[in-house]
Amino acid sequence: MDLTATETDRAAYAGPGAAEPDLWREPPILGIMTVMFTALTGIGVVCLTGMAVLGAVALVTGRTPRFTGVEERTRLWGAGVLLSAFGLTAFLFLGPLNSTHHLHRDLPLIGMGLNLAGLALQWYARRARPLPPPPARTTPS
Repeated sequence: MDLTATETDRAAYAGPGAAEPDLWREPPILGIMTVMFTALTGIGVVCLTGMAVLGAVALVTGRTPRFTGVEERTRLWGAGVLLSAFGLTAFLFLGPLNSTHHLHRDLPLIGMGLNLAGLALQWYARRARPLPPPPARTTPS
């Protein structure tokens, strides 16, 4: 009994006695990829939600946690964090973590631009303000 390559493949893939191979069966690697995709999406949601909450609190109340190192211009810094969170959300969920990312290729780039604008705003908010000019000295006459 001489088996051709097709019959050997059919027997090995679908099991003994199967009429045709099950070509639509999901390979095991896709199960791992689905778990990885779900985990990355969850991590992204948690991080971006925390970032947005931190920015909103700084914007509304004018207070920041101590670990940020921002003492002045907290509202401006909070606006920058919110803009960065919105931009990263647009980038991630309209780009790499979207199954139809090929339909709108420009939106992730716009999100990355918003992220960079938010980072620039945060940088500007953390810069030291220039010192006020010293008071003018008056000499007694």
